[in-house]
This record gives sequence, C-alpha cells and structure tokens, in this order.
Amino acid sequence: MEHETSRRQPKLIAVGHLKGGTGKTTTACNLASCFANAGIDLRVVVVDLDPQAAATRQLAIDAEPASVGAYDVIVSGQIARGAIQKSKVRSCLLVPATQRLVMSEMDETIRSLSFEDVRQSILENLDGTDIAIIDCPSGFGTLPTMAMAIADVVIMPTPPRVSELRALHKSMEHVKRLREDAKDVVTAVFTMYDDTNPTHLELIEAQQTAFDGVLASTRVPDDPAIELAALADGLAVEYNPGSSVAQAYRRLAVELGERLGLEMPTAPETRTASHENAAAKPAEPGEHIGEGDSADASDRPAPAPPPPSFPRPEHLPPPVSGPIPELLRTPPSEPDPSPADTPSPSSSPAAETNAEEASPPVVSDPVAPSVEPAIETSPISPPESGPAPGSGKFDLVIKIALGLCLLAVLGVGGMLFLATASVPILGVMVVAAGALVLIFLAAMIFKLF
Repeated sequence: MEHETSRRQPKLIAVGHLKGGTGKTTTACNLASCFANAGIDLRVVVVDLDPQAAATRQLAIDAEPASVGAYDVIVSGQIARGAIQKSKVRSCLLVPATQRLVMSEMDETIRSLSFEDVRQSILENLDGTDIAIIDCPSGFGTLPTMAMAIADVVIMPTPPRVSELRALHKSMEHVKRLREDAKDVVTAVFTMYDDTNPTHLELIEAQQTAFDGVLASTRVPDDPAIELAALADGLAVEYNPGSSVAQAYRRLAVELGERLGLEMPTAPETRTASHENAAAKPAEPGEHIGEGDSADASDRPAPAPPPPSFPRPEHLPPPVSGPIPELLRTPPSEPDPSPADTPSPSSSPAAETNAEEASPPVVSDPVAPSVEPAIETSPISPPESGPAPGSGKFDLVIKIALGLCLLAVLGVGGMLFLATASVPILGVMVVAAGALVLIFLAAMIFKLF
C-alpha cells in the first residue's frame, strides 16, 4: 500500500475506560507494535496521556523523564519541538507523558480548549504518521474525555467481570453524550479472557445483545506471556510472538485496520502443541496404519502457516516457553540445623552401631497419650519476718501508716476549729472525717491480722 510522504494525517485511536486495571496500556502498546510491524509501511505513534506514564515506561528508550511531551502537543497550538521521540519498537514513535499532566485537571489552559482545537493541535504535531494510539487515564476527566471526543476509534478493553462490565456501560453512555456516532466509533474488547471459566462465558453471552455492533470479535486471553514480557521490559507481541495473547492482538489489529480503511494482512495462526499432536504424520516404512488413517499425505490437512517473524530488539532476552522461570518462584525456606541434629565430630558410624545394639529399640504406642515427665520443684519458703515489698500485707501496712497520719492531722485540726473558729460546723465536719478515717484504719487492721 502506497502512502504519501507529506501532509498525511494519522487516524486517531483512543484507548480508554472508566475503570482502571482493564488492560488499556497493554492493549495500546501491543496494538502499536502490531500496526508498526504489519508489513505495510505504517508509521505509528503512541501518545501517552496518562499521568502515571505506564506506556512511556514500556516504550521509552531513555529512562530520564521527558521535558516535552503530550501536554505540549495538546496545548501548544503549534509544532512542539522535541515532543516526538523514538521508541523501543521498530517504526513506532512515542509522545511521552510529562509531569505537567499530573495537574491537568486543574489546568485552565487545557480546560479552555475546545475538542476541535485539541484535534487540530494533535494532527498538526503528528503530521506524517499513519496511526496515533492515545493511551488515556481511567475515568471521565478532562484528558480522557477530550481523547474520546476527537478519536476516529475508541477502544474500551474490558475484562469479563461484573464491576468492569458495569463500568463499560457507563463508559459507553459517556461517549454517547459526547458524540452522536458513538456506536460507530466505540469498540469494546474483552481482555483477560479465560475460555475455561463458565462465568466469563456467561457474562460475555449476556452482553451480546446490549453491545450489538460494538463488541470486537477478537477476545484477548489471560496469558502469562504479558507478565513475562513486562519482567523482560518488553511487549508480549515481540517477546513471545507465538503466545496466544500475541496472536489475539495481531487479529485485533487486523480488525481495527479494516474499520480504519487500511489494507491489513491477515494475521496467521501459530501452530500450538495440540495442533501438532492432532495433525497426522507420514507413516514410517513398516509402521502400522490404523483404521481411518491414510498413508497419503494429500489426505491430511495442510499445516498452518508460521507466525510472522518480527525483528526482536537486541536488549530482549530469548522468549521463555513453558512454566514460569524458577527465579520467579520463592524457594521454600529450609530450617537451620539445630545443634542436636548436627553430628558431633567425635561420633562415628561404628559408635552409633554399637549404641543401637546395646539399647533395645523403643516402640511407641500411637494410641497411648504422651505423658510429660514430672519436674521436681522445691517449695519456696516464705520470708521469715515482716511482709515482703510488693505483697498484699506490705501494701496494707503502708495504708494503715498513712491512715494514722491522716487521722492525727484531722483530730488536731478538728480540735483547733472547735476551739477557735467562729463557725463550729467546720470543726464538726473535720471530726466526722477523722471518724471515717478511723473506721477505715480499723478495717485495714482487721484485714491484716
């Protein structure tokens, strides 16, 4: 397919959803790689509008934060020099997220822009590219709303779970409020799909009527290749092109390319182990051919074509097949050998053999309860004279002593009040308090003895 070398404006694809954790960034980056390596000379650019900068971390070559990026492309109104940079994916460019996106919801400059102003600014800055994939933050804030309003296609990755499906309904209603052609531009894609999970199958079947014409025919499976690729700082479609998730994203790219009017090549299927086991192999000389088998190779189904070979970046390690590598598993903790389990240097096999012959084996009865050996303890003799500090009697003695002092003070005070005070009632009250203290002291003395 021939493309013009100048004044070509990209098709805008916005990847957004109300809920986070649905696979938006994974879908945006892997689709970008599929379009860029489709073999039809497409120039692809990923615009990271998410302040978390997940797409920037996956695609950027330079780990240092960029000073010019998506914010400048939106608000500049002119060409933002240095906003577009190369990425780790061949033929794929990147407009990175910058720190200025963090406060974008309170940025009056962004809030004052119209949808048409944002679209024209993006198209002018990305002039010369074919596809621009916009990775949106979750929610209905200013940035995702702008992207969904101006995009030619809006992709909503959605795992088949109840909460995500409810958020999908709200996301669809949000786009309908933004534009009249919502059903023509929105494509809902089921991600993290497990065809062995009956709940997933039931939920997907229930959404067929509600989202008729919106659901993509391609479903992205839940594949550990995504996490393994992330550990290797790469993408699943490049790190493990034969994985089921890589094949799904290539089929999704073909499906979206047809909607955008691109002549996308058909994504071939990769032969799996089950396919190869099911395919008949030619009979060796002298080998028995069972009933229903045929020795003629023309009767057998033609093998599926191999997957397209993508050039692997040099920094990526070879793909991992099979189970998760051992380095990802936490080894079981081994208990430290106790001194009793460690044989002493003086012990020898001969000495152990003699000890076993000298002492008969002890057979334990599994039914009989185990009896703990009795521990002989000598009784603790009480102190010979006087209560010990901290004991109950010691506390009583202290209370009695304090009570006697208080009683003496109250008695003397009461007598003085009765003799000299102009108000004798105060002296009577003091004498009454002394009587109460005396009763308290009597009780303490009785408890002590």
